Amino acid sequence: MKKKQKTFAILTGVIVILLLAFFGMKYVNHANEEKEEQKKEEEKIQVLKADSLNAMTYADAEGNSMAFEKEEGVWKFSEDPVIELQEDVMLDMENAFSDIQAIKEISSPDELSDYGFDAVTYRLSVTEEDGTEHEYLFGNTTGEQIYFMEENGENVYTVSSELTSQMLWNLADIAEKDSFIQIIADHFVKEVITAPDGTQTVYEAVEETEDSEDETEQADDAEENNPVEKVANGIAGMYFTDCVDYHVTDETKAGYGLDEASRTKVEVTYKDSQDGEKEKTVIFYVGKEDEDGSYYYVQLDGSIRVNRVLSDSIKTILPE
Repeated sequence: MKKKQKTFAILTGVIVILLLAFFGMKYVNHANEEKEEQKKEEEKIQVLKADSLNAMTYADAEGNSMAFEKEEGVWKFSEDPVIELQEDVMLDMENAFSDIQAIKEISSPDELSDYGFDAVTYRLSVTEEDGTEHEYLFGNTTGEQIYFMEENGENVYTVSSELTSQMLWNLADIAEKDSFIQIIADHFVKEVITAPDGTQTVYEAVEETEDSEDETEQADDAEENNPVEKVANGIAGMYFTDCVDYHVTDETKAGYGLDEASRTKVEVTYKDSQDGEKEKTVIFYVGKEDEDGSYYYVQLDGSIRVNRVLSDSIKTILPE
């Protein structure tokens, strides 16, 4: 009995020691991690730290440039302030350009041409909320870093090349886009098409009854004999492939066949996906086909954007 008690006591002691060792190591590791984080924080070289920016402009060596200004807290495209920009994209850009940290500082640089500043690859200009302006230059890349300095400054830095990835050059990556309605064919209610000459064509779904079910099944076997089914499926499968004009005007609509004298008006009524008893309506305008006949130009009612839709999709929802 005493032998068993002694063995139990030994095992208990071993377990206690192991637990103390485990939690001791855990504490030490946590402390080391905190020291490492503090060390990294102290090693940061802060080139710019601004609470917020009011203007951002960047340009490349080929002369391409993009400029943005903040108006009442909203970022605007300087070239055309009417174009709506994606808030999350602009916020990411502002965060990157307002908090610039260097990886390395060269306090006594050699000739600036040695770092590529005789042929600057990018220029970045930012204005803080208080009006303070900063002009930065980017030189040669070195591995995953790029040489960086403030214009007329004394020091040269290296920063992550990822900073230049925040310079977006296509409106498609920055501007807001239209989305076409997402419905299923069974939720289609009615389509009213008004041609440029005022002629109207109406396709309307028939409420299914016991008497109409047989007719519907027969029509399903030959979609060409059921134009409503064809239109419903066409609307359900329709989508915008891309945006070709982010700010169309009355003067430029004719180029897309979207002026009032040329466009076809389409009004679609459909059942709400959340509440089948509730009906919604969307209106859009169909212009002309592009040069190779692959797409039609389409504009949502109330939108300033022109989108493209596959020609086959449009031909499915319009009368032959």
